[in-house]
Amino acid sequence: METIAIVEDDSLLNRALVIALQKEGFKVLSAFSYKEGRKIVEKKPDLLLLDVSLPDGSGMELCHYAAVYAEIPVLFLTARDEEKDIIQGFDVGCEDYIVKPFSMDILKRRIEVVLRRRHGRNLFQMEELQVDFDIKKLYVQGKQVKLTAREFQLLECLIQNKGRVLTKETLLQKIWDMEGTYVEENTLFVTITRLRKKIEPDPSEPAYIKTVYGTGYVFGDL
Repeated sequence: METIAIVEDDSLLNRALVIALQKEGFKVLSAFSYKEGRKIVEKKPDLLLLDVSLPDGSGMELCHYAAVYAEIPVLFLTARDEEKDIIQGFDVGCEDYIVKPFSMDILKRRIEVVLRRRHGRNLFQMEELQVDFDIKKLYVQGKQVKLTAREFQLLECLIQNKGRVLTKETLLQKIWDMEGTYVEENTLFVTITRLRKKIEPDPSEPAYIKTVYGTGYVFGDL
């Protein structure tokens, strides 16, 4: 059973997190202050959920101690939403930064991703897109998005060649012709269109799967 530690001085939120995570099958350790948080880190939990603002110390400092010295992944839960605070959070070693108020479902997904990364899973993350190649699951903004087998194969191929233009012929050969099945270019176009609708913030202006006109497609920037 994995252990998640919570350092949050809001007693109602702290209790709600404890209940929600216990229902998910985690062992939960709870603290309300920096001093208690230091003690809880020494118990080596698998993940630390941490508020930036604590009554007796800095959550940033506690994060640095947990992440760098104790090698415990930290996920910030905080009302501080300024860019400088978020950047500082990552600079001191946090794995993720969630601004309050937040959805419990999204928090659970973010926890799953951090724990999978800790245990060496084959993961890919870019902005709000997260792909677990080991269990073939896609998450967008923390929520699982279902793909067909062909859509996942196409996405995996594009990600594995991130920044490299893949011609239409190459994609057709890699995704379809390996089964000896002949398909037309329109099949690729339709599959790309469906995939974009599922992963892109704005399918009309793709941020992930971009068209290289007259050639093919590229994942990310060239």
